[in-house]
Formats: sequence, structure tokens, C-alpha cells
Amino acid sequence: INGVVTLDENTTFAAPTNAEPGTTRIIRVVQGTTGGTIAFNAVYLFPGGTAPTASTGTGDKDTLYIYCETTSLFHVTHQLDFS
Repeated sequence: INGVVTLDENTTFAAPTNAEPGTTRIIRVVQGTTGGTIAFNAVYLFPGGTAPTASTGTGDKDTLYIYCETTSLFHVTHQLDFS
């Protein structure tokens, strides 16, 4: 379950539906020409409890790795600013 999203506005990642525990997802976040920020529903957990701040340059790429622990709990790690 992978995907790419281009940000041209502020975006919130909603709680996933039909989640399958034990699965992973990789989402590439690309900054569009007008860019945007990312926010997350409370079902997402982050190392140290802090969500990532999206890179801001046009064309910058961030990668989110999401592990589904339960149908309502997701662990997110990230690599930022591939530019």
C-alpha cells in the first residue's frame, strides 16, 4: 500500500479505513509549486512523540513509513528533504 501526494495546500492525514495490522505503507510527499504543511490524525504515533515538519522547497520530497499496529494505531517514521 504505497502512494504519492503532491502538496499544494495544507493537508491532514486522516485515520485510515480498512487497516490491516502488520502491514506497512510508504507515502512520498512532494511539495508542489505552492506547497503546504502536513498534519496527522491522533491515530498516528511518532518517534519521540513529535510529528515531522514537511520540507518546504518546491519539488522537495519527504518519505513517510507507516506501520499498522492495530486497526486504530499507526507508527510513522520518516526521512525528510530529498531535494
